[in-house]
Amino acid sequence: MIINVKAPIRLSQLVARDLIKRGTGGAIVNVSTVLTQIAPACQIPYTMTKAAMDNATMAMAVELAKHKIRVNSVLPGLVDTPHASQYPPEIVQMVLKRYPRGQRAGADEIADTIVYLLSDRASNITGTKITTDGGMLAN
Repeated sequence: MIINVKAPIRLSQLVARDLIKRGTGGAIVNVSTVLTQIAPACQIPYTMTKAAMDNATMAMAVELAKHKIRVNSVLPGLVDTPHASQYPPEIVQMVLKRYPRGQRAGADEIADTIVYLLSDRASNITGTKITTDGGMLAN
């Protein structure tokens, strides 16, 4: 709860307070997980906290809209990171079978989505969850 809910909410509050003081508007992007959309077994604490963050993101989007601050979540699937490289290979292969692309995303692909949501090009996107799962949910 501290890492996945309290810390990002507190950070969002600090950023929002600064953006409100500047009067410039802006954007906040939280990172969640596609697992909140499929409810996998043995992941209850993790997915529960990430789902709570997704809900808080939507509430913040409504609350901060009057200040021209957009708030969104990015929901990555399996990403090629040092942490993910610790998963047993058989688990990774099992998970990747659900991905139409058959591969995990690179961290840069997730970062590009976040950069887009922070940019003025996403000026009409707020209170939403952008899934970056390589088509896993569609499969």
